[in-house]
Order: sequence, then C-alpha cells, then structure tokens
Amino acid sequence: MGTNAKKAEKTEEMVKDWRFLIRAILDDKVSRAMCKMLILLTILLIFCNVILYLLAPHSPTAEILFNGINIMGESSFSERFGHGLSFVAAILFFGGYATYGARSLLLGSLLFAFIWFDDSIQYHEKMGTLIDQTVVLPDIRGLRPQDIGELIAWAGVGVFFAVFALWTWRRAQPGDRDVLISIAGIFALLAFCGVALDMLHIAIGPKLADIVGFFEDGGELFALCLAAAFAFGVMRVGGSFFQTPSGNAADRISSLDALK
Repeated sequence: MGTNAKKAEKTEEMVKDWRFLIRAILDDKVSRAMCKMLILLTILLIFCNVILYLLAPHSPTAEILFNGINIMGESSFSERFGHGLSFVAAILFFGGYATYGARSLLLGSLLFAFIWFDDSIQYHEKMGTLIDQTVVLPDIRGLRPQDIGELIAWAGVGVFFAVFALWTWRRAQPGDRDVLISIAGIFALLAFCGVALDMLHIAIGPKLADIVGFFEDGGELFALCLAAAFAFGVMRVGGSFFQTPSGNAADRISSLDALK
C-alpha cells in the first residue's frame, strides 16, 4: 500500500473516530439536553442584545436594559455569562482528565482556564500596555502599538499551548486526537472572533464598528458555549470512549450501542 493510501486510510479512521465522539455526545439524552439549553440561552442573549441595541435610541427603558447586558460592554451580564462558560468548561475538562487520564482533556482544562483568567483580569490588554511601554512598537495599518503588544502577549501564551497540543497529538492515546480536533475547531472560532475581528473592530470606521463588535463578541460567546457543552458531553460519555480497549472506531460504536 502506497504512502498516500496509508495517509488516506488513517485520515478516514480519524474522521470515523471523531464522528463517533460527536455521535456519542448527541445520543446521550442528558448531554443533548445540556447542549440545547446552552446554545438556546446563548442565542437568546445575543438576540436580546441586538433587539435592545436597535430600540435603545428610541426607548429609555431599552437603553437601560441594553447597558445592563451589552455584549460589547465591560462588566455586563453578557461578559459575566462568558466568564461563567469558560470557567465551567475548564472545570469539566479537568474533571474528565481526573476521571479518564486523557491528556487532551488536561489541555482543554488549561486552555479554557487561561481564557477565563485572561477575560477576568484583562491579561492580554495589560501585557499589551506593558510591552508597548517597554518596547517601541510601530503602527501597522491602523493598529495601535497597544494592539501589537496585545498580539505579542497572546502569541507568547499561544506557543505554550501549541507545544502542549503537538506533544499530546504525537503521544496520543485512543480518543485524544478526536478531542483535540474538537477543541481546535472551537478555539479557531474563538481566536477568529477574539483576535481577527477584534483587530478589524479597532481598524474599521465608527459606522461599522458596532456591527463588527456584535460578530466579534457574539462569536466569542457562542464559541465558549460550544466549549462548555462539549466538555459536559465528554464528561458524560468518556467511559465508552476513552476506556474502550480497542482503538478501532467500529468497535467503539459497538461498545456505545451496547450501552443503550
């Protein structure tokens, strides 16, 4: 069998394993109910933000309510809801690691614990200011030196998590890579909204700033919602996923069917 054929076979098996994990979570009634609840609450909160934002210029009551839940505001209900989601995800991932010993779950716990820490004390903003005050940074296409400093602060932490993820991938136990793929997808959405859209939000004109802001902060909130739902699901079904002796996806599916 050629090298390309072997790679294709491994990729196909990895996809089957990942689909098994998602199927296991969605087939579990409690996990499915929790996922639906978190997603609906998050969508409802984003929807309320949009409606109240549109009504605020015409209604003092709507303005007061919007200021209280403003998804783009500091110390608002929406921001605290996001903090809660990242904290819950970190705790659930750590609980999964303590139960099943999967390094991918330890990575998830550390990652979302850092995200909670960063959001709670504004780590990257403060480090960005410190770097800007210590090193002369240029203005790059509308980005302030402060913004460049924040990107450097994020990149420094990103190196640690990238090395940890690579180490986990290379020494993966059954189930680790499937969890890593899921965490990577969630984090990619979070990073796109929190970094790429954040930079666009800063560089764009004031007329479109609020629109980009809704996509930025709403996308971050939705990504954290997915992280918490996924972590809960993994905690629920990990016994049929990580502790199945065979690493073969078909055997794992048979194991899951036997539990129903």
